Amino acid sequence: MINNGWIGDYLASRCKINGHSVAIYDVDNEISYTYNELNDRANRLANYLAEELSIKKGDRVAYISRNRVELLDGYYSTGKIGAMMIPYNARLSANELIQLINSETPKVLFYEDIYENLILSIRDQVKVQNFISLNNNIENMEDSLYRKIMSYNNKPVCCKELDLEDIHLIIHTGGTTGLPKGGMISHRSELFNSMNEICTWGLNYEDSAFIILPLFHTGGWNLLTLPLLHAGGKILISKQFDPKKTLEVIEKEKTTLLFGAATIFRMIADLPEFETADLSSLKWIMAGAAPTPINIMEKFWNKGLKFVLGYGMTEAGPNNLSGVAHFMTDDEMREKYALVGRPMYLALAKVVDENANEVGINEVGELLWSGPQIFSGYWNNEEETNKTLVDGWIHTGDMVRVDEDGYYYIV
Repeated sequence: MINNGWIGDYLASRCKINGHSVAIYDVDNEISYTYNELNDRANRLANYLAEELSIKKGDRVAYISRNRVELLDGYYSTGKIGAMMIPYNARLSANELIQLINSETPKVLFYEDIYENLILSIRDQVKVQNFISLNNNIENMEDSLYRKIMSYNNKPVCCKELDLEDIHLIIHTGGTTGLPKGGMISHRSELFNSMNEICTWGLNYEDSAFIILPLFHTGGWNLLTLPLLHAGGKILISKQFDPKKTLEVIEKEKTTLLFGAATIFRMIADLPEFETADLSSLKWIMAGAAPTPINIMEKFWNKGLKFVLGYGMTEAGPNNLSGVAHFMTDDEMREKYALVGRPMYLALAKVVDENANEVGINEVGELLWSGPQIFSGYWNNEEETNKTLVDGWIHTGDMVRVDEDGYYYIV
């Protein structure tokens, strides 16, 4: 039998290569964590979960928190013991959270203390055995349970019974109405999403990014965070997006990559500080989630920056389409500004008509996805799974066309 102890125990693998390198920089508290330190923290939390809370392979561990290092503790510790991690969006209503939690039944819920009132309003209505505060005030953490967990035994731990198809993350997704659906993200999906980015964008240990998307969203996890940490690079995190702080961090830390949504880049470009900000360390900037007006892109192009668009969805990746700045000329970026790119490394795409026949160049059809990066279905929702995932293909519902150069455009 093949030993699968490497699945989920990704920090142990990374530490053998560049364990002393900085993996995470907490901008708010000005604290750096090396890969070795992250691995130590993850082992302590994994042992606590397994030994004190009896968390086993397949059990769920939930979080309600803004971006902070404890979410990475949760990600890596659940991987080590074969559990699933569920990051909830605190912006959901109490009723929505109650429904999701009672469907997904996490055994423990870690929460940031600013959500104390939210937790108090739902805790008697959800099937959760343990609630643990992350305690937001680092200076007064001496008596906090999480501080004690970080002093728990740190013996190496891994789950040799894990399979690549085992689920590691449940990321919620949905339209504008109805209860969000829990997209099941396997270890296979996580790894191939990271490989798609590393191989498409050429990520390496010298790259770094300020993560400005929330870690309850697929973009927060799978766009730059996990790929960079697999590649041995560095991520920077902050609990709250602030456009001025983003400029300051990029200038000071010389980060090399930036991904966000159109509204984020509008806020950044509208700042008076934007005109004089030195962003020359950025290899490229990418926007996704919604169309980006060309006047916003032009502001970044005029600073000599490469600004391109991408496309993805929780179920299909999300690393699906991107304009690859290294392989595009400045003229091509401007001429084809509306493109959302070409399929990423191992992502399979086709565009079909209403009869499921593939369409020709510049003809409009529905975009379908397949490949090793796709999700495994919706948690406890076979009906919606069967609508979305058909014969190994994700039906997006998005209408696109593909031009003569192989570039995709959302129609």
